[in-house]
Amino acid sequence: MIYTLKENDGRSRLKVPFVNDNWMQVQGPNAETVAAEVHATLTDETTLAAFARDVLHHAFAGIDLDGAEIQGLGLAYGLLAETAYDPERHGPNDYDVKPGESWLEYDGPLARIEPK
Repeated sequence: MIYTLKENDGRSRLKVPFVNDNWMQVQGPNAETVAAEVHATLTDETTLAAFARDVLHHAFAGIDLDGAEIQGLGLAYGLLAETAYDPERHGPNDYDVKPGESWLEYDGPLARIEPK
């Protein structure tokens, strides 16, 4: 996932999860293309490790993450994707989500793991 950060002067810059718990900031006319190319180079192992490190960083800092915040990190690291809820595809839900409403599903390396 690529974050778009708005500057006080209205300019945008992009922030991409990168290796070793670092973030790469990209700006300029080709920023989106460059950011997508960098993000595409992350391996499954690097992506999962960066996500875990980010969650543990919060824990070490004494910051409790709730489910929505963990889901936000999952989206940021490409482990979750937002889609429209389809009961035929996703099955019944316990959250009163209506067909066509926002729904999260596994993406990236998590989508390739078969549940037991």
